[in-house]
Amino acid sequence: MNPTPEISRSSTPLGHKRSASYPQIPKIAVLDALISMALTSIAPYTYEQRLAACQCIQAFIHSNPEGKEGLLQRIIQTYTEAAEPPKPSNLLHYILNLTDSTRKDPYRIWFACVILLHLLNSSRRCKDLMQEIVIGDTSSGEESVSALQQINANLSSTLINSYDPRISVGYLMLLSMWLYEDPSSVSNFLEETAGVQTLIGAVAQAREGIFVTGLGAVVLGICVEFNTVTSPLPPVRLQKLITSGVGGKDQFVFRITQLRESREFRDFREQVRFSSHANDELPDLWFDLGFVEFLKDNYSMYIF
Repeated sequence: MNPTPEISRSSTPLGHKRSASYPQIPKIAVLDALISMALTSIAPYTYEQRLAACQCIQAFIHSNPEGKEGLLQRIIQTYTEAAEPPKPSNLLHYILNLTDSTRKDPYRIWFACVILLHLLNSSRRCKDLMQEIVIGDTSSGEESVSALQQINANLSSTLINSYDPRISVGYLMLLSMWLYEDPSSVSNFLEETAGVQTLIGAVAQAREGIFVTGLGAVVLGICVEFNTVTSPLPPVRLQKLITSGVGGKDQFVFRITQLRESREFRDFREQVRFSSHANDELPDLWFDLGFVEFLKDNYSMYIF
């Protein structure tokens, strides 16, 4: 199945095929199938096929703002329908609900985060749509939180419990793209101050490896760059909290430098030899190519 050429060249939002002679036939099923393939952790799909499905989705939304917004609306609709068990294409369920079943396959969350970060990249409207999501039933006495705050809390859980670092990398790539040039999202993210403290501690202790540590520093740097005086952690206070927590600005910069100079990041080409791994091993796929290019192009924006 290779729907990318047809979808990317002649489609409208949500994959509706243009036609002057026939009624529009929804192609939503194609996009749902691609998302399901990327997020399915059992046979018959291989890692190669899951990555290919993810790249097909990226091709569909590339330079296609209407398609990007329409697909995100579809993803949010699937999440709010709250079917039990969750649909295989329920991308936000896997990002926002960190359970035993979702973290058994680290790449389920990783692929979900990669798809979402491409939807949010350079899209004010898509970020606004995500900001509207509220989790928790206040009528039942539950505390309501935003999607960003829930991701903050989930990231803290992955760091505290030392889950597979690919989960943290997925969350951190998503947060980097989401918070970039978005002061309102930064303010919302900083409301979960306990999670911010956990992230600072992870950067300081560096127990999760240079990928998680470096990306954690990147997220903190983006928060400093696009913070405002009205946020829960105003700029001066946040910067002081970070520098004192990680052991000084030089140590902060060093964490990011370690990431940038690592062979896996510096020479990343998204050409992974999946077949070289045994069936019970995970591949060495850590980053997304678009994200790597974004980080290299904006280095000065997250070094304070």
